Formats: sequence, structure tokens, C-alpha cells
Amino acid sequence: MNSLTTDLKPFPSLIIIFEHFASIIDFVPSVKNAIYRIEDKRLDDRKEWQNYDTYPKIYIQNIDKAVSTGKRIIQMNYNLATAVMTKDFIDLYEEDNSDKILCLSFFHDDEETYHTHIDGIENLLDYKLNLILSMIDYPFIKKIIVPFNFKINVNFLADLLNDNTVYT
Repeated sequence: MNSLTTDLKPFPSLIIIFEHFASIIDFVPSVKNAIYRIEDKRLDDRKEWQNYDTYPKIYIQNIDKAVSTGKRIIQMNYNLATAVMTKDFIDLYEEDNSDKILCLSFFHDDEETYHTHIDGIENLLDYKLNLILSMIDYPFIKKIIVPFNFKINVNFLADLLNDNTVYT
């Protein structure tokens, strides 16, 4: 058993991290090696969201591929469609498994966010507020405040797993 498997032993079978422009984070190497990044641009395409015949299939293909890699952490862009599909995925997964899925999204405090500029986003604080408001209906997503360029490590993830605080 390698050290990463040992380090991640207390974790649920999967951790899903939703990415967005309002957060700049990094991972220590052991965590970085445990990540599978879903990069299918169709999941971010608003026109695709409206296609109820194909969007769920695209999501399922991507999540199945991610799970089949054996990586413990899945990273994907956040949007309302992926949130809805992830909620359905979690419900179905947890029906068949005793393991839980930990779902996270990281943010920075308002002061740090206010002083940050990202090309294409006029007001990052408004962007952050809209993201958080869009996540309100999805309490399974823990919303976590971290410093900029925070390096996420195994101990931090374990603390989040064992913390029942509701982050909003």
C-alpha cells in the first residue's frame, strides 16, 4: 500500500472539488497525484445544458471515467448543471455504497477577493456572491474559505471530512 493510499484511508471513496474563478488554490504533491480533472468543455456549455437527451450522458461518461481511474479526488468546473448532476450522482452512489462523497468548493475572504483582478470578470466580489447564491440549493457542497494560493494537504481534507460545520 503506497503512502498516498494510507494518507487517504480515512476519506470517503470520493472527494469532488468544484473549481471556479473566485478561488486560487494549489495542492501538495500527494494530493495532486490523487486528482482526476474533468475537462470536458461540453459540461460548461450553456447550450448543451438545455439538451436533456445528451447532457446527462456527457456528465455520466465523464464521472464514470473519473471514478474508473481509481483516483480519490475529482476536480471539475462548477456550474448549475454540474451541481444538479452531481447531486443525482451522489444520491445514486450512496444508495449502493456505504462510503460517502465529500463535495467542496473553495473561496477567499471578501477582503482578498476585493483586491484581486481576473481578466474578464469586472467585479470579483459580485461574481463570488452569485456563485455562493447559486450553491445555496446544494448544501452537499461545503463552501470553504481559504487564503489565496492555499496548498491543500491531506490533513486539511481529513479535517473537512470530520467537520460537520455547514459552510455557506
